[in-house]
Amino acid sequence: GVNILSTAPTTAPASGPDDPAFDVLSGTSMATPHVTAVAALVRAAHPDWDVRAVARHLASTARAASGQRQGRRTHAFGHGIVD
Repeated sequence: GVNILSTAPTTAPASGPDDPAFDVLSGTSMATPHVTAVAALVRAAHPDWDVRAVARHLASTARAASGQRQGRRTHAFGHGIVD
């Protein structure tokens, strides 16, 4: 996940109880919830699929990230962007 808006702890007091602090973050900690949600949706649509089948589906349907060749797993981008 790159440039994902997220709530974040802050040392400065927020303007009010309904005004939490936000930050833009990147990394696997930001990508994991999105991929997990898509995996759950795939599993719900295909309850007979095991973990390997869901993983194969996610890998085979991922879109290439900028600078990545389609269908090519890389250290930086994994299989690409979940689609």
